[in-house]
Amino acid sequence: MDVDRFETLLRSLAAPSRRRALGIVGGSLLGSLLTSGPLPIGAKKGKGKGRKKKRRGQSPPLPPPSPPSPPPPPGPTCTDTVKNGSESDIDCGGTCPRCINGKACNSRSDCASAFCNASATCIFCSGAADCPADASGGCSCVSVGAEGTKCMRIVSGGFGDCSTNACPAGTAHCELGGGGFYACYKLCGQA
Repeated sequence: MDVDRFETLLRSLAAPSRRRALGIVGGSLLGSLLTSGPLPIGAKKGKGKGRKKKRRGQSPPLPPPSPPSPPPPPGPTCTDTVKNGSESDIDCGGTCPRCINGKACNSRSDCASAFCNASATCIFCSGAADCPADASGGCSCVSVGAEGTKCMRIVSGGFGDCSTNACPAGTAHCELGGGGFYACYKLCGQA
């Protein structure tokens, strides 16, 4: 409604009615201002101004990824310089190579000399009493030159010499005897 028509309408009303009409219009404008707040000068009231439009098909932002878990520690090995797993001493015995003399042992199978003494230490054998039979047969204390003495058992032998590869795989020592006889030895406790 334009201003001229509004004024004409107001004049046609009696004075009490005119005041009443102005009160209704003024109250309605005031109520509108109170519920929506004042607008800055020159601003137009619009629907949804200042709100971000949600784009179709756009997912909400994902939370930042959690840091990766550290890899599990490696299992025991025979080269980790730690006594772990089945080892009787650091990186030897159990499922690792046999231990040198002076290292801890649980059985003769842990020792390079195949003798684990009463103090649970690998040492050289000194006689037959140090080398009882194993599951495969009788053992004896055999001198292996610069390697010292070891508990060993004969696995095969014959006439010839040790350089002909006559001894089976896994043989720890081949010894020549008198009359061209040789003997192949394995460490006691070795299958």
